Amino acid sequence: MVINMFVGSSATVTVISVIGIIIFTVLTAYDAAKIKSLAEDSDMNNDEAAGEVAVTGALGLYLDFINLFLYLLFLYLIRLFWKKKD
Repeated sequence: MVINMFVGSSATVTVISVIGIIIFTVLTAYDAAKIKSLAEDSDMNNDEAAGEVAVTGALGLYLDFINLFLYLLFLYLIRLFWKKKD
């Protein structure tokens, strides 16, 4: 993104946005699978351990969704402004 401040290329932002969307989609799937495996492996009779797994998992998924939303927003905005230039 820093390089694009000087270059100003919409293609660069598009490529970075698509790569970011792919990365955070994969990270979301990975985090969901990790939460599922932690829930199956840990002793859910212990309320403290279950709460810790739930909170850390929810925080990880929350950050993945926020970043995914930001990259989708970048992609949408660059296409919106690109059409205005034409």
